[in-house]
Amino acid sequence: MKKIFALILGMGLFLTACGTADGTDSGVGMTDPNEDNEELTSEDEDGVADGDQATEINDGPDESGEDPDKPQDRDGQEGTGVTDQDEEWDNDVDDIKREAEGGLRHGVVDFELEIDFQNDQGEWQFDYEVKQDGKKAKVEIDQDQETDREGKLAVEEIEAMIQNIKPTPDLSKEEAFQRVYNHLEIMEEEVLEIELDIDFDDGDTLEVSHHYSK
Repeated sequence: MKKIFALILGMGLFLTACGTADGTDSGVGMTDPNEDNEELTSEDEDGVADGDQATEINDGPDESGEDPDKPQDRDGQEGTGVTDQDEEWDNDVDDIKREAEGGLRHGVVDFELEIDFQNDQGEWQFDYEVKQDGKKAKVEIDQDQETDREGKLAVEEIEAMIQNIKPTPDLSKEEAFQRVYNHLEIMEEEVLEIELDIDFDDGDTLEVSHHYSK
């Protein structure tokens, strides 16, 4: 009886040792790789997979009524703002040009100057006008031989005179004439009659004339 019990016990120990050597008992100290894979691919409560970065998706205008996806201009309105800035820049440039041009002609929109010389030595006439469609000018020099100038050349000539004499509505007759004589490089003694009429863009005028004795 004792021999049979010892034999059974020995066979049990032998079978246990063989099972361990063959790796059939693999549950001790090891982790099933499928379990890790299941953890990586499982979804959380919000429906976003673990390890994935959530992407914010804009569904349209927010509570203020503005769409964050659309660029805003400097005034907060929809648009890139580039067009608005270009228009403002163009307007600023136009304003600068107008101011510079107004300074060049000192606000003069109409200029008429007539000079008759002593002893029938001739007559000079300068006409200049600023209109909505542009500037018009004409210079007539009737002395020894007649010389006329029109268009751009006449405009530049008369604007140079305006820039030099710097007319103002309150300019005295004597000062106005002296500035004209200095610019045209003529002497007062040469003049028989002179007349100067100027209209300014603000509605003011300068009208002076003088007839010298022979």
